[in-house]
Amino acid sequence: MDSVPYSFIDGVVLLLHNNTLNRLADSISSVSWKQIIDHHSINRCSVFLDVWSAGDEIECAFLQWGTSRVFVKGMKPGRHYVPLEKLEKIGPRFLRFKGVRTTFPRYPLPEANNCILSLKSTSDILKLVRRYAINDELDIISVCDATEFQKSILGCLKEISFQRVLLCYNGIATEHLVRDNIDNNPRLMNLKLYGRWPVSILPSIRKYLLRSNRTAYSGNNLYLTFVVQSDFFKDLLEAWKKGEGTRGCIIYNLPPDAHKYREFMTEDDKGTQYLFVRNESRKALVYCDLSHPAWACIRFYKCSCGEFDCAWKMNLPRLHRF
Repeated sequence: MDSVPYSFIDGVVLLLHNNTLNRLADSISSVSWKQIIDHHSINRCSVFLDVWSAGDEIECAFLQWGTSRVFVKGMKPGRHYVPLEKLEKIGPRFLRFKGVRTTFPRYPLPEANNCILSLKSTSDILKLVRRYAINDELDIISVCDATEFQKSILGCLKEISFQRVLLCYNGIATEHLVRDNIDNNPRLMNLKLYGRWPVSILPSIRKYLLRSNRTAYSGNNLYLTFVVQSDFFKDLLEAWKKGEGTRGCIIYNLPPDAHKYREFMTEDDKGTQYLFVRNESRKALVYCDLSHPAWACIRFYKCSCGEFDCAWKMNLPRLHRF
């Protein structure tokens, strides 16, 4: 059982989770094979590296994001900071380094503080990431205000290709990080931008939507919370229609005249309005909930046949709750 490569098991678990191998899963009769899958899934432990500023020093700690079983003595299930030596005992087979979060300590630190690592420079963060990041599914999450510390961290992390980028606007360093990943990172699948971003980031977002990502099982995903201007909203719809690898997009704070760009409009029993834009080449529909004037949103869904009535098979009244 232990001789099976973890990367192979990861791939199979992902396919089973996405219902890609339903027929194969139904036909599996090998008890040993099922034991391998169960053993791998139960024991997998995900961690993030939380990094924050402590005066003139940089401090960080590994946050255990979740595990189903306590398989290392002294480790508890749930989210909490763990000492480095306990992560070493898990080993590369079950340890999943999920990414970096530039933040303040968001969970209680142990009394002994044996979880905190003091670093001399931002380059030490890169060393830690490269040591434990044995997979290519890394996240970069920034949840702090703009500071010089934030800028130095983000500048340092430009050397890493992230699969998911979730950022508040922290000045030009944040913008450069987003642009570098869009331009040079083919593995980027999820882009979520929070806060007040400048209009200078919009061309990069359009480029992201136009980029083909055939290797990713879920395509490119985009999530925006800042105000989108009317001219860019129209441009965004056109870019999405042309994009070959775009799967989903959510935008809050739509322009007031977003209704001008609808091609299909209907209402459910509660009077909720839905906007659909047909995409013939991708056989998909654009779904837009305009029922709330302040927090309207638009979400793109891949559809199997492209017919208008396919949207109703996805239970629309439930979809606009995020």
